Amino acid sequence: MNGIVLFGIPEIVIQLIYGTIAIINIFLIIKKIYPAYKKSFSE
Repeated sequence: MNGIVLFGIPEIVIQLIYGTIAIINIFLIIKKIYPAYKKSFSE
């Protein structure tokens, strides 16, 4: 997290934000991409 300290933002806040973004991305992959992927191979 180099450079984040320059903005005066605590590192834990940035980690929570990035963790939330990661969880949203995983959720979207499971909900959107995985069913399409599974469907294309079942044909």
